[in-house]
Amino acid sequence: MGSVDVFVTGCLSALPAGESMAGRLERAVATGVFAVAFPGDRAGAPTGAGLETLGAQPGTVVR
Repeated sequence: MGSVDVFVTGCLSALPAGESMAGRLERAVATGVFAVAFPGDRAGAPTGAGLETLGAQPGTVVR
């Protein structure tokens, strides 16, 4: 699974949530970033909880 696959998946996964086009693209970019941050084809695939951490303020502890 490459970054483009994850990008498209991120965009499509925002549809049921009713996200605007801007919101869908924001999620798509975020998922693509996760995909290229780790070696391998699945290690960087984000979860919903992982995506939520992107909006955290600097210094926030994420467990």
